[in-house]
Amino acid sequence: SLIVENVPPHLQIKEKLSGKTVVSCKLCREETPLSKMRSHVGKHILFNMRNEKETVDLLEPIGALPCGFCGRDSTCQTQFSIKKGGGVSISSTCSYHYKKMQYKAAQETTKTSPCTNVPIHCQLCPPMEISG
Repeated sequence: SLIVENVPPHLQIKEKLSGKTVVSCKLCREETPLSKMRSHVGKHILFNMRNEKETVDLLEPIGALPCGFCGRDSTCQTQFSIKKGGGVSISSTCSYHYKKMQYKAAQETTKTSPCTNVPIHCQLCPPMEISG
């Protein structure tokens, strides 16, 4: 087996939390259930993309490629794989990527979650391969 020592903390896989866990936004400190954090962070990303002023001061600026789970730039790695049945599996080093996140359900907008903010495949990257 391959053992890599001294892996940076942001690349280490951590135990995933439940979507019901209330966490503090890493950009503004607002307390939000983890299952709603993508929508919350999506607001910050959209404000930034449109050069709009937010009603709160952010703890750090939003970079060019923010994580859709926590909003921070260059701290998380998120990866897709397509299952044999056509479903998508997501793995991420982000501590805000929670257990039982359903990609297909997350793609749908609802009255209570109008912002989907789901990871998408980068068009500059090689095509995804079907796994497992």
